Amino acid sequence: MSIMPSNISLIFSSYLLSRGRNEQLLHSV
Repeated sequence: MSIMPSNISLIFSSYLLSRGRNEQLLHSV
């Protein structure tokens, strides 16, 4: 694979952030 681990971690972190925001919104209600 030509994709570097750093790019994978960035994509994964952004995915977790998007999920975290949704979860926080649900919990805040």
